Amino acid sequence: AASDVYKRQNNSIVVNKSKYLKVLLNGVKGTAMQSFRDQLTPIDLASVATYTMYSFGNSVEIDQMILPKDIPSK
Repeated sequence: AASDVYKRQNNSIVVNKSKYLKVLLNGVKGTAMQSFRDQLTPIDLASVATYTMYSFGNSVEIDQMILPKDIPSK
């Protein structure tokens, strides 16, 4: 559930990085959210994560950013 991945605090979003990456890398069975693990490089995955976290007027703390080094290897 989205509430497991994101938690809103004031005007910021706190991201559970491990759950967020799990969704991004493995998708969500039974939904339109597909796996991107085999389609994107770690740099691309970190870029997607950064874009989605900062979109829609959200503010994310700097320590919540996902970097290529945070992407687990296959």
